[in-house]
Amino acid sequence: MSIDMELLITPARVAELAFRAPDFIAPEAVPEATILAAQQKYLKPVLGAALYDRVSTGAYPLLVADYLAAHAMEPKEYLLEKLKTHRLVIYGELHKRKTSWELLIDLLRDERFEQHIGTIFMELPSFTLGRMNEFLRSPTLRTDIALEILRDEQLYGWEDRGMYELMVATWQKNRTLSEAQRIALVPVDYQLNWHRITTPEEYALAVEQAPERNAHMAGTIAETFAASIDTRNALFIVGFNHARKHAFTGSSPVPAGKLLAECLSAEQVFAIFPHVSVVSNTGVVFGQLRGGLFDTLLGDRPQAFDLAGSPFGMEPLDVFYGVLAPGTFAQHFDGYLFLEPLADKTGEWVLLELFSDEFIEELRRRATISGSRMGWYDLPLDELSREAILQKLEKSAGKRWDASPI
Repeated sequence: MSIDMELLITPARVAELAFRAPDFIAPEAVPEATILAAQQKYLKPVLGAALYDRVSTGAYPLLVADYLAAHAMEPKEYLLEKLKTHRLVIYGELHKRKTSWELLIDLLRDERFEQHIGTIFMELPSFTLGRMNEFLRSPTLRTDIALEILRDEQLYGWEDRGMYELMVATWQKNRTLSEAQRIALVPVDYQLNWHRITTPEEYALAVEQAPERNAHMAGTIAETFAASIDTRNALFIVGFNHARKHAFTGSSPVPAGKLLAECLSAEQVFAIFPHVSVVSNTGVVFGQLRGGLFDTLLGDRPQAFDLAGSPFGMEPLDVFYGVLAPGTFAQHFDGYLFLEPLADKTGEWVLLELFSDEFIEELRRRATISGSRMGWYDLPLDELSREAILQKLEKSAGKRWDASPI
């Protein structure tokens, strides 16, 4: 029985993509038969006959729905399952995302968490480990220590309220656990230690001697595993670009996820990708993943699933700043986490308490020593104040969550 094949792209779209002025051609010059032949020749060998037939007959949405119905799980249950069965789960995140941190805090508070997880590695300066231990062991909640640690992350501090709230939730959780059950928070990032930098010369030397961040994070985690007597597994919360298990060809640096997979074994390291817009670190939105395909197919139900063997996993990775990167989603990540439609959430979950008068003065000191004209990101040093920072944070709210197609 013959199958009625559908065009996967129109003649007009072919003409638009393949030709630009002054080489424009009319859509009528692209026969439908040529497109069908190209689909058979180039797409069918890659997709396989069964998948190609479903795609070319318009049944792809049903294929995806069938896959999700059979394999997708509620996000917290999915994370608990992966944490139970893997030495290290890398939770790739887009920073300052409230729903993401709320999920992680809910996960931490689950009584099953401490049965399998003893350590949470965090993207905070590794030189703050002593203060982190002091914070966790304090008989009273020392929010001042937590704020100090966050002020040491990067040149301008790290105003991520979710990270702060997870630290507080861990302290609270540990109050209910025995010494053997308690959860360790281990900062693994490399950042300049501004407590030891007092002159431009010391700053220049510190920058010159700084190790590559991904290698430092992976090395610190490997060393912690080697030295620990805790046999429970671990969770690593880090920006999703660091979580990748596949490096771009010829690129540097190699992501921490790949380094950890090589050190601990790819089977023992499970990297999770969060559903996001195609966005840069500065908040510039380039559009939606795969031109909006993922958003359309995933709907509005929170869910998580493995990428290997899924329709999503075979798609080319296009999340990094609007540039199509080498490799597929499944080559870079193991799991996919969908929390909500991006259009439903705007703004960043920021920690306004970070910006005390004393920290504003510390930002002035850092800018002066480093020779920067900026006091906080693109805020000029001569305009630096707590009020000016809060105004900029208010104006930037929503940029990361614009999911409108380009």
